[in-house]
Amino acid sequence: MPRTVLRFAGGRELTFGDLGARDGVLGGINAIIVGNYLTTLGRDPQDDLDLLEELSMPVKALSETL
Repeated sequence: MPRTVLRFAGGRELTFGDLGARDGVLGGINAIIVGNYLTTLGRDPQDDLDLLEELSMPVKALSETL
């Protein structure tokens, strides 16, 4: 399903932790909502960027996708 967008969002820190985030990205998650959410505090955005860099996952700016 190459056109499918699978997003990680609020609560993933508590539900999956760092290991779950890593496994999710390797398993096909292709969108991550970073920072604080509407009702939930999130991880530091730099932590997510560091994880993506460590996994050699490219980061595409929103403006490039429009």
